[in-house]
Amino acid sequence: MAPLTKDRNTPRLECEIRSAGVVVATLIFAGAIGMRDASGDLVNGQTATGLVGGGRTEERADNSAGSVGDIS
Repeated sequence: MAPLTKDRNTPRLECEIRSAGVVVATLIFAGAIGMRDASGDLVNGQTATGLVGGGRTEERADNSAGSVGDIS
């Protein structure tokens, strides 16, 4: 499946909303699947070992110019 290139309205179940820091040089679109790395920081959804599903992102997070955790 191709990565998102813009925000999308992804349906979700009612559940607890959590927050996590976003890794460096990362843009996560609203409605995308977020994954947590070994440090608990959020990255774009992908097939990779060592990542855990974090769920649907509520809003766009653009940390392309920041440090880890500057945006959550």
